[in-house]
Amino acid sequence: MTLQGKYINPLTDFVFDEHKDRTEILHTVKLKDQKNRLFYDKLTYIYIELPKFTKIDREFETKFDKWLYVFRHLANLQNCPIALQEKVFEHLFRVAEITKH
Repeated sequence: MTLQGKYINPLTDFVFDEHKDRTEILHTVKLKDQKNRLFYDKLTYIYIELPKFTKIDREFETKFDKWLYVFRHLANLQNCPIALQEKVFEHLFRVAEITKH
């Protein structure tokens, strides 16, 4: 998927060994050459380490939190939680319900 010249990498279901002790979930990575110069400014990799996302529904602060929660827990959710009672998430749950059959 591209977004304004950025490459969105799939979400990870693991934690990068180099970042185990850090709390950052979202990583934006650009390639640099041997002289530490930006290789190509239109190429960006975005990684999201889902195992680091541990918020529960009453702790959501942003829509990003809600999406991370859905990506992390969708397979285990039976119904759309109250904190996700928005059109986009209700639609997502309807589609997920259809596709699991």
